Amino acid sequence: MVVAARLYHAALEQVAHLTQSMAQHGLSVRVLIQSPCYHPDLVALTQVAVCQFEQGMRGAALELEFHGLQGVHDVEPVQMALVFPSKQKQQSKYWIAKAWQRLEVGGVLLLCCENQYGAKSYDDFLALLSGNARSSSKSKTRLVVAMRTEENLADEASNALLQRSLDEGEMQQVTDGFCSQPGLFSWDRIDVGSAMLMACLPSSLAGVGLDLCCGYGVLSRWVASHCAAVEKLYLLDVDQRALACAEKNMAKFELPIAYLWLDAAVEALPTGVDFVVCNPPFHSGQSRDVQLGQTIVARACQHLKKGGLLYLVANRQLPYEQIVKRYCPSFEVVKQASGFKVIKGVVE
Repeated sequence: MVVAARLYHAALEQVAHLTQSMAQHGLSVRVLIQSPCYHPDLVALTQVAVCQFEQGMRGAALELEFHGLQGVHDVEPVQMALVFPSKQKQQSKYWIAKAWQRLEVGGVLLLCCENQYGAKSYDDFLALLSGNARSSSKSKTRLVVAMRTEENLADEASNALLQRSLDEGEMQQVTDGFCSQPGLFSWDRIDVGSAMLMACLPSSLAGVGLDLCCGYGVLSRWVASHCAAVEKLYLLDVDQRALACAEKNMAKFELPIAYLWLDAAVEALPTGVDFVVCNPPFHSGQSRDVQLGQTIVARACQHLKKGGLLYLVANRQLPYEQIVKRYCPSFEVVKQASGFKVIKGVVE
């Protein structure tokens, strides 16, 4: 979510204010909040409105659920929507367009974004989409408000922009026949690290495998295509959209495959697997988070059976060797090139 905590609070206060005003006129208010993180103000908002939370990232969804805030996927028409843009512009415009599409006539969309993450561009986008957007800027952030009206509902230019934004943000065919979606890691091309890891993987991989942090299934498709002795694959990712794309990309294989929407840093993983392939993340939102990658690497090792193989790729400077060595005394850096390294470990 590209918004600081204080700004998140301010945006939710604005939604609550508008909701209360509508409720005073006897309206039952339905509010959609796109990609929210937990905040006490969300709980307060549920007391004055029927709230619908759409969150595809497992960690944030778990925290919402812990506080009794359930996510939804088939969202009915709403009177209000609040959108927090992501760090990827196509994805963010897609979210705005989806929320705009769900608004009833007379409904209001609010967008909150820090200026450094492209707030002005989203302000301009909503101005074109609605014809009535107004914005306020404070503390290096921007809050944009726009209303769905009969006029913009009938406007050809607005409808064309809406459809283009929906089309560009949907799951789509990209390089090498993969299905992917804007906002996923290296969504429109195979990243250098994964390509290097695939070049180092042996076709002798066998038994039950786990593609940890699988993304849209690049590594899994290589394994399923080249390793005849593999009996089953687990594909695990924190992002629901990634798993949906991975399922499309693996549909042609008869191999038993389980798709797991889990947070690899905190939730239980499949145990006793024969091999793990992994291109671990090292960012949380906009921030570099080396510890996240280290945690995932450690958990990958912990869930391998004795004699199990770990193959991972990482930026060369990331300190993963000591983590692997702790669980896999027999390990080696198989290759280093282009700023990346491939590490192989064997659990003993």
